[in-house]
Amino acid sequence: MRERAAISIGVLCAVTACSSSDAARASSAVRDSSGITIVENHGPYQEWQLSFPAQLRIGTVDGDSTYQFNNVQFAGRLRDGRIVVVDNGYQIRWYDPVGSYRSGVGRRGRGPGEFSVIDAALVTPTDTLVVYDSRNRRATWLSPGETYVRDVTLREISSGRVALLGVTSDNRLAVSVSAISNEAIGPSTTYMNKTLTVMLASAGQLDTIARVPGSETVVWTRFANGRLTAWLDLGLPFGHSVFAAVRSDYYALANGEGHEIQFYDWTGIKRRVARRPESAGIPLTDIDKAQYITDRMEAARQAGRGSLEALEQTFRDMVAAIPDGHTMPSFDQLVSDVEGRIWLRDFVSDASDGLDVAWTVFTPDSRVERRVVTPVGLQVMHVGPEYITGVERDSLGVEYVVIYDLERRN
Repeated sequence: MRERAAISIGVLCAVTACSSSDAARASSAVRDSSGITIVENHGPYQEWQLSFPAQLRIGTVDGDSTYQFNNVQFAGRLRDGRIVVVDNGYQIRWYDPVGSYRSGVGRRGRGPGEFSVIDAALVTPTDTLVVYDSRNRRATWLSPGETYVRDVTLREISSGRVALLGVTSDNRLAVSVSAISNEAIGPSTTYMNKTLTVMLASAGQLDTIARVPGSETVVWTRFANGRLTAWLDLGLPFGHSVFAAVRSDYYALANGEGHEIQFYDWTGIKRRVARRPESAGIPLTDIDKAQYITDRMEAARQAGRGSLEALEQTFRDMVAAIPDGHTMPSFDQLVSDVEGRIWLRDFVSDASDGLDVAWTVFTPDSRVERRVVTPVGLQVMHVGPEYITGVERDSLGVEYVVIYDLERRN
């Protein structure tokens, strides 16, 4: 996407993200660069804390099926405290503020209110649930009253991973699609960047807002008689991820290569850049690469997978595809909370399994407001003003929807 010159706002100053009585807190240096506001954040950073144990925990091993989960895709909390859960690819359930089952919709199919594979969801500021069914290529709206409202088929999306980003001020649904370009697939294990496309949907029509190089990956291919017969997206070990986020008046692109978020208005003009320089540019060593192969092979042995020799060669081919001079990713997940903050999760490697996870929280004006540590095993799905909603698994792999109180002490 071509960047156009923005109107200069003439900013050249330094501000702090803390009170004058607490000099140990983070600072944010703000400057103007050709009309683009650059915000560079520097630690040390203060933390918000989660209260333990979880304030609410929904799930069971046996008994009532409305409390059993089998691959939760989304869990979110509404403003009145109700919880909505998207489970098993086609089931949507609502629970009251204390976790008691209220109602549910969804069965497999192609008709209104039916789903095949729901793999993306969001809650709008008005508590409407929007879900995307990738097999039916359809977005469906469900009201705060827990009923089907409408759906729109997004025919232009034929492949790729879809994320629902939010709703604009003129009520258009923003989506991103991360996809592999078949034209870039080579005759062997190939390194490439996916393409990330940000689009706005209105009345079933998709308008492309941005198309940029996306997350790094490795593609395994099989050819017969010179023709591509099969391919598989393997992912790149230590690959840099690219994410999009949307609010009513802007969209943002974040690249894990450097701890940086770029903010654009809806005409495509870059307006602001947020950075945390100290977390970017960490070298990736041969020891890191060797440890990756060791960890993956150990996991394969424990899982009882066959053809270990062929599997090890695949892992070696994946590592060999990492470009020279590659750095560690600085983050690997993005969550946009209900108040417009962007949460970036520190990169989690296989070797860090079993450790708590840290997040950087950026305010809408691009300052690092806080760091937050979440417990090991918590998959964060929805963040509100004073809570985090997500999914945890017990030692048997049973899923539980959980809500933790977020203690936002200044």
